[in-house]
Amino acid sequence: MRQVYRRRDGFGRTAWFHMKIWSDKNGNLFARFWTRNAEIDDASLTIHGILPESIPEWVSGASPSDAWIPQAVRGEYEGWIKDEW
Repeated sequence: MRQVYRRRDGFGRTAWFHMKIWSDKNGNLFARFWTRNAEIDDASLTIHGILPESIPEWVSGASPSDAWIPQAVRGEYEGWIKDEW
């Protein structure tokens, strides 16, 4: 598996939420939402409908655009934050 996207959102000094998207060798995509806060449950999902060639090359340290990520996935992540925070 290789990481193809990451996002981190902070609220105050102690609340940090993360989304990472991974691709396996077959081109399947998986998202994980997580935080270090032990009181908040992590979430994972499989992403369907994205062709491997439409995923931009991820460069470590860069902030890639999330335009290629379906709005449903971004909405799920934002909803997870609102539900948990």
